[in-house]
Order: sequence, then C-alpha cells, then structure tokens
Amino acid sequence: MDDFEKELIQDFFAEANQLIEATEQALLTLEKDKNNINLINEIFRLAHTFKGSSRAVGFGQVAEFTHEIENLIMQLQKGKLKISSNLITLLLECNDHARVMIEGLMADIEAKFDSTKLIAAIKKSLENK
Repeated sequence: MDDFEKELIQDFFAEANQLIEATEQALLTLEKDKNNINLINEIFRLAHTFKGSSRAVGFGQVAEFTHEIENLIMQLQKGKLKISSNLITLLLECNDHARVMIEGLMADIEAKFDSTKLIAAIKKSLENK
C-alpha cells in the first residue's frame, strides 16, 4: 500500500467515525421525535455517504452491511415503515456494529465481521412492514 492509499484510508476512518457519531445522535433525536422526516432524510444521507465512502476505499463488507441499513431507512422515507422503539433500537445496534467494524479495520485492515444476525433482523423488519 502506497502513501496515498494509506492517507486515503486514514481520512476514511476519520470520516467514518464522524458519520457514525452523527448517526447515533440523529437516531437518539428521532426516538423523541418519531415523525421528523428531516431526521429520517439526514440518517439516510449519513448511511449513503458511509456506504459510498466504504466502497470507495475497498471495504466492501462495510458497504454491503450499510446498504442493508440504507434499504430499511428508505422504507421509512417512503412511509412504508413506521418508526418504533424496536426499529430505533435495531438502527442503534446497526450503528454500533458499524463502529465495531471501523474499529476492527483500524486495528487490522484485513479484519472480517459477521453481520448476519443484524442483516436478518433488518430483513425481518422489512417483511413486517
């Protein structure tokens, strides 16, 4: 890995941590204001940015996981899914998992993660709309 790639990945890690923190704050606010479409749109934008940045630096596993979250949030945007405490909890768990993934990659760029339980929970939420 050359210096440019190292710098790009370090910049990604910094941005990813900011996106994760901003998402957590937006989700906590959404929990108190469940009908705030602006917050839902902001959470989608944060997830979309995180997914794209992950893919751009070659972290496909992170991007694929975030894509699943994005699908869930899209259904909220369309009004096909309603915000509930359970859904907020799931999204916060997903955000925590994204944090674990980033921290793991910061320690070992080759790290692998098991996202199957959370992806299954996301898909179940989408089926129950």
